[in-house]
Amino acid sequence: MPLSKPQRFGLITVIICMLAVAVASPRFGMIAIFVAIVCMLALATAFSHAGRLSQSLQHFKNRRVDIRVWGERCPQQGDGPCEIHSIRALSDGLHLFVRCGGAETEHVKIAQPRMESVSSEIAQIAHAKYVQWAGKQCDRVAGQPAVTLTVVSNPPI
Repeated sequence: MPLSKPQRFGLITVIICMLAVAVASPRFGMIAIFVAIVCMLALATAFSHAGRLSQSLQHFKNRRVDIRVWGERCPQQGDGPCEIHSIRALSDGLHLFVRCGGAETEHVKIAQPRMESVSSEIAQIAHAKYVQWAGKQCDRVAGQPAVTLTVVSNPPI
């Protein structure tokens, strides 16, 4: 979810206040530092490319899609399409939670996504530092986009 200017200002204010509390009162220092770190992570996500991209991909949620990683289908995907259950960003990582066939929901992590094109039926992320599917890093194929999502059926499931 994108943050408004007042929300961003509020997070920056909380970060500064928590760091001041950590310096001024060692008794509450660890709690204040923890709160400041959580706020910094939220702020970093709001300003990150992945945070903006996650918003532009929300129309793929609950839709059946064909997923290509480095131009190829992942073995975990099987023969059929997948359904995207959730699209999130955390710092500069894009996280997709997908279900393929009858399998359990799996996590697809796209680290530092760049140069994307998004339409109503196809989304392509040209570059990423790496892509993981269910915790296993996918092999990079030169000249292929990092991730391509193609809608298989138009109506939402």
